[in-house]
Amino acid sequence: RAKEFLRLIASLGPAFVKAGQALSSRPDLLPPEYLAELQNLQDRLPPFDSEVAFAQIEKQLGARVTDLFASIGKTPVAAASIGQVY
Repeated sequence: RAKEFLRLIASLGPAFVKAGQALSSRPDLLPPEYLAELQNLQDRLPPFDSEVAFAQIEKQLGARVTDLFASIGKTPVAAASIGQVY
């Protein structure tokens, strides 16, 4: 059930991921198996689609990604609850 809870939290978006991260450090609220699973939200989130990320960059900055950066990889180096690094 703890793994299912983790998948549910991760699928609900950044606000829920942040809540799950906070809960992962609260042994007074959840059993150990849930804490262990929720700790995966700290540094093991799957990346979201790079095309979505690039579209947001282009929308926010008003230019094509290839014009904004000398180089940018198609695969993120890291992913977190509210963004990812290229």
